[in-house]
Amino acid sequence: MMDHTLASRFIETLSSLYLRDFQDRVQQFQEAGDPAEADRLWSGIARDLFGA
Repeated sequence: MMDHTLASRFIETLSSLYLRDFQDRVQQFQEAGDPAEADRLWSGIARDLFGA
């Protein structure tokens, strides 16, 4: 049972880190003033959301 609990906590921690990183990238996209930077950020966001 201990391994299951540790694995669950590990997955939750990774999920939280990934979500925080994703939110940061979306915020950077929304605040981007440079069209090239916005395109680059959007490409990463779209890849994460849609696998494109």
